[in-house]
Amino acid sequence: MKRHETLQPLSREHQKGLVLAKRLRDSSGGSGQERDRALAAFTHAWNRELMGHFADEERIVGPLVSLEMRSRLLAEHAELRTLAAQAAEPGAALNPAFVEKVGRTLHDHIRWEERELFEAAQETAPDALDALHPVIDDIHARRPGSRPYDPEAGCEVGGREEEAGSSDDATSTP
Repeated sequence: MKRHETLQPLSREHQKGLVLAKRLRDSSGGSGQERDRALAAFTHAWNRELMGHFADEERIVGPLVSLEMRSRLLAEHAELRTLAAQAAEPGAALNPAFVEKVGRTLHDHIRWEERELFEAAQETAPDALDALHPVIDDIHARRPGSRPYDPEAGCEVGGREEEAGSSDDATSTP
């Protein structure tokens, strides 16, 4: 099933999350320095995009699916929040099994959302997703990684800075 337009920003972010999960899993068999860099990338992504991504999924998708799916969504998000806090602690990269667990948990969670959660929301609540369409602009404005990629421009497109002019313009507001 084609991804509903309202869910597309979240799906685009999932692609980046899968790359991050692979990096974490791959680094678990590498040096401490590789694990440290992978966890640093995860922590950076967590602070920059993943926290907001989780909140948006809980706000947008959570109410549209069964109680069982919503409960699983919240439980997996809670687990990943705990792992993110642990990943930010000094010395976290010293434990290869921990780094592998973060990568595996993130990967499995994203796959479940794409294969089951988003599909269920699309099947059971397409009208509600249509009504939520205005949230796309808000997500794009807050998280550039959610925007469609324009190969000709070589970057993501969309968001408030395009509407207000250059993002370098000191007078534009986010």
